[in-house]
Amino acid sequence: MTRTIHAVVALLLATITMNAQQSISIDLNVKSTNKVPTTPIAKGAELTINSVTCDMSNQKGYNYILGVTTQKGEYLRIDLSKVHQMPIDFSATNKDEYWYARSIKYSLPSLASMTDVYSMRNKAETKANQFVGTVRNDALTIEDPYLTAYINSLLAKINPSQRLDFFKYNFKVIVLKDDEPNASIYPNGALIINAGMLARIHTEDELVALLCHEANHFICNHYLDNMAKIQKREVAGAIGSAVLGTAAGILTKSAGIGLSTTTLSMSMANDINALITAMGLAFNQDQEKESDHAAVDLLPLLGYDRNAMSTCIQKIGNYYMEEGNLAAYYKSGNHPKIEDRIASTGIPYDRRDTEFEKKMSPCISYVAQVLFGKGRYSQALELADRNIHNGAGRGMDFYIKGECLLAAQDTEESNMLARESLLKARETYTDGLPTLKALIVSDIRLGMFEEARNLLSEFREIAKDKEEERIWADGMLINIAQ
Repeated sequence: MTRTIHAVVALLLATITMNAQQSISIDLNVKSTNKVPTTPIAKGAELTINSVTCDMSNQKGYNYILGVTTQKGEYLRIDLSKVHQMPIDFSATNKDEYWYARSIKYSLPSLASMTDVYSMRNKAETKANQFVGTVRNDALTIEDPYLTAYINSLLAKINPSQRLDFFKYNFKVIVLKDDEPNASIYPNGALIINAGMLARIHTEDELVALLCHEANHFICNHYLDNMAKIQKREVAGAIGSAVLGTAAGILTKSAGIGLSTTTLSMSMANDINALITAMGLAFNQDQEKESDHAAVDLLPLLGYDRNAMSTCIQKIGNYYMEEGNLAAYYKSGNHPKIEDRIASTGIPYDRRDTEFEKKMSPCISYVAQVLFGKGRYSQALELADRNIHNGAGRGMDFYIKGECLLAAQDTEESNMLARESLLKARETYTDGLPTLKALIVSDIRLGMFEEARNLLSEFREIAKDKEEERIWADGMLINIAQ
């Protein structure tokens, strides 16, 4: 049953009529009259929602009123403070219609039941701003304006033209130096995406699916729902600035390994989790399922493959399997089980977009470097090679490829490929000593002793003030002599 919903929004009892471009068409079906006790709406009735008004005359908080016209021409006002999650069905033909309908169904009734929304939002945003500031000040982010501008342009496709809850928001994309595939949305609109996530997806569709999932958490105010529950349990007072200070220290110490709670000590992970809880970001399974399905619904409206969410989740599952973390794959926690999430969101596809992967190349390079440091040579080589084959190889990629080939194999072919890659690395890689050392090793393996001696002379000159490196060079000369 398709009806045009002319969404009219107002603040402090003032009503502002949207222009024609903001009219939305939604299938609206009230399933149960006993869930809307203050109105005589029959089950299955066709409705037109004429207005959404925010009534602030009650000092306790937000009070949203729907102005509704029935098929018979009756005008009714539905007080959402008396209705939680109206049992309505809807369909949408564009993203604005979709977000308006979700707000009416989920967000507005929930906000109407809260008494201290403004205070909760300010507390959460303050903690989030401090947290994000710490992350940036401690150089834990990949600063690539082209990459962040690209992701912001995709967010612009997803965001609603306006929000019916009257909250102002401004998404800020931050790419975190963390090799675990993950992403999160913070109460200040900071969308933090791990480099490990961007390095493992292969199409724009998957990235948009991820952004839709996180946007739904934010637009549907899941963090406020969670904070309201915390306040009711009188837990919020126990989580204060001490936790934030501890988290800042954790971030500083974790700069080299990425902020993965799986790589932190138990006490550190607990402090991070406490901070997340304080900001209302410990989303539950229902909220995660809702956000998964929001992505599936939105993708075709935006012109993307509806199976992209399933594909994105599969990439996360692949990571857990590679790490041997079977519990994360087969068991549920805050998120449903990975295998259940994949099955409920579509059929994963196997497709790669070279142009998209080029945009992700800074993240691919970073994760290759982390994996190389962990001794995951085959995985690091696969990532470095991806950048090189896509025409987006950096000096670091060529260096990692050369080192991985030397570490994993010792054949004439592999040593020659390593040498070629290391010579490429020398052209652009600023940290010359590691590349030079690896190149010397490849030359000795290939029996190119004269070349190795010349490189050792160069190496000894560069490293003349570094005793450990001079000792290494002396050892290599002995190898050549033998």
